[in-house]
Amino acid sequence: YLILISVLHYIILIIKNIINMKKIIILSFAFAALMANATTRVVNNRTDLPVNPGQYTTITAAITASSSGDTILVSGSPVAYSATLTLNKALTIIGPGYNPNKQNPLVATISGAINLMVGGSTIMGFNISSTISLVSGTTFNGVAIRRNYFSFDGGVEIQDTTANLTISENYFYGTPGFSI
Repeated sequence: YLILISVLHYIILIIKNIINMKKIIILSFAFAALMANATTRVVNNRTDLPVNPGQYTTITAAITASSSGDTILVSGSPVAYSATLTLNKALTIIGPGYNPNKQNPLVATISGAINLMVGGSTIMGFNISSTISLVSGTTFNGVAIRRNYFSFDGGVEIQDTTANLTISENYFYGTPGFSI
């Protein structure tokens, strides 16, 4: 009788382990599927190089090709990225930093306006000589503006309701009239 109970108990443990393994495998596949959907795109507008190391020469083209959750890496350049940018999807856009400490300290300057249309975006590591606008009519959640250098009349314009907005480690320099 005790042997039968021990065997049944052992079988139940095996079944529980199999069920737990199935859960782990299913969760692993779900996580892999989520990670597989996120894409990193590289932008470089330098024409002085023999081969352009970026997939795109404009930030606008990279935004157009991206889906929510993607990351865009922007290379430093002696030439400014001058187009007005409209983010209508949650993206992470990262420049080389506003004061890179390296042998060839090229920054990525954005001279056109940046209009955020949805929440969930991060903009970091740029010299910005215009304005980042959180466009009216939208409730923003999870926007991060970090480690940027705002010059001249640049700033951050908040037109409507925001939640979980992070503006940190930015440097603002310019004439009176720029603002947060």
